[in-house]
Amino acid sequence: MPYRFDATNLPMLRITCTGVVDDDAFRAYLGEYQAVLAQGKPYAVLFDASEAGVPSSAQRKLQADFMRDNAVLIGALCVGGAFVIQSTLVRGALTAILWLQPMPFRHVIVGTVAEGEAWCRGRLTAAGTA
Repeated sequence: MPYRFDATNLPMLRITCTGVVDDDAFRAYLGEYQAVLAQGKPYAVLFDASEAGVPSSAQRKLQADFMRDNAVLIGALCVGGAFVIQSTLVRGALTAILWLQPMPFRHVIVGTVAEGEAWCRGRLTAAGTA
């Protein structure tokens, strides 16, 4: 499965992407994210893209549109996001998405999952949701 979506330990949401995904898998990921938003609970997101392929231009637009359409809700619920990205191409894809639609929450790009977990835990603690 190219996306592993783990909301079992909310308020820490973990999303892991492996390899290149097709548009159907990408839309399914956005649907799962929408379900988390529907719960209406604060969260931090750890997005592990350390083994991700580069999203297509259509997927970058889908992501930007999703963030734009849900910006108020995401901004109200998400206390922060850590993106584990080592590939310069994947970092470039994130930059392209952010040109289309700025992130509605504080975020950081880190090199390891451990760094991302620590950063997210800090944001949850600061927000009083840990």
